[in-house]
Amino acid sequence: MSAKHKFFIIGDMLELGNESSQAHQEIADLATSLGLTGILVGPEFSQVSTDILQLADAEATRNHLISNSLKDHMILIKGSRGIKLENVVDAL
Repeated sequence: MSAKHKFFIIGDMLELGNESSQAHQEIADLATSLGLTGILVGPEFSQVSTDILQLADAEATRNHLISNSLKDHMILIKGSRGIKLENVVDAL
C-alpha cells in the first residue's frame, strides 16, 4: 500500500519493566532517524527526548486530531490496550 502522506500514532508500550525508558527512547530515536511524522502518546513517551509531538493520553490525541486533519494520510496506530488508542479512530 502506498500513500503520499504517512503518519504514525504510537502509544506507550506497557509492561516493559526496567527496560521501559530505554525502549521508549529507542522508538522515538528510530522514528526521528527515519524522518517519520507522528504522535507519541502516554506518560512513558512524555519522558523521552525528541522533537516528535508528545501527548499525554488518548483523549488529548483525539482532540488534537479533531483540530488537525489527516485526510489523505496513511496512518499506523499502535499501542498497548491500556493506552486506549482505539478511542482516537473516530477523530480520523
